[in-house]
Amino acid sequence: MDGLSSNPFSTRFTAPGQVDWIGPSDFFDVLCKRWQASNYRAAILGAHGSGKSTLLEHFVPMVAEVVWRRDALGCCTVGGDEVGREGVGCEVEQAIQTTVGERQGFGSSATQCAYWLQLRKSEPQSMVVPWGKLSSASLLVLDGYEQLNFWRRAIVLWRTKKIKTGLLVTSHRRTRLPTLCELSVSVVTARAVIERLTAKFDEGVQIKDTVLQQRLEQRGGNLRDVLMDLYDEVEQRRLGRKRGW
Repeated sequence: MDGLSSNPFSTRFTAPGQVDWIGPSDFFDVLCKRWQASNYRAAILGAHGSGKSTLLEHFVPMVAEVVWRRDALGCCTVGGDEVGREGVGCEVEQAIQTTVGERQGFGSSATQCAYWLQLRKSEPQSMVVPWGKLSSASLLVLDGYEQLNFWRRAIVLWRTKKIKTGLLVTSHRRTRLPTLCELSVSVVTARAVIERLTAKFDEGVQIKDTVLQQRLEQRGGNLRDVLMDLYDEVEQRRLGRKRGW
């Protein structure tokens, strides 16, 4: 790709899952052990832009044979392929069963399917849980758990426990679930992300640690916002309106 034709901080490069997870080499081994110890019911905590959704992108496929996902706008996918906007219908069920059947090493004790919902109060359809499809062999993933009010969270806890389905949520604050991990963004992590994003481009981003720390503090530890700021600065540099970082 021509380094001059694209901005390395564009959302298509910075969206959750587009950048490899940055952390200790044994991070996911430890996480899987904690997940088992929590009896498959846990929460990932962290502020906006701390990496919760990115972690889900890497972790959920590790613990489920197939992933059905509905985004905040109602678009449904199975294994990354779009399957419609009508919830878990017959075509979706067929896609799930086909994908499960094609996977190797699938056992009866494994999680067959993760039903992953991206919750947004502004999009009511994103809040509808496919209760009829959940079982003891499935996992419910709620990205944005704090979007639910007290009573809806209580219902989620009660119903998933009753049917013995797994439950994994992301939240900005403590929940009644065991904490799987709590994320925050350090200068070291932010720098590693920036270096990976710019490695294939012509943009040289040289930011001192003190400046990067200041930017993170100004953005409340939200790395996503810091990257959006850098996107704007790259565009300004190209227009000759800004020099340096």
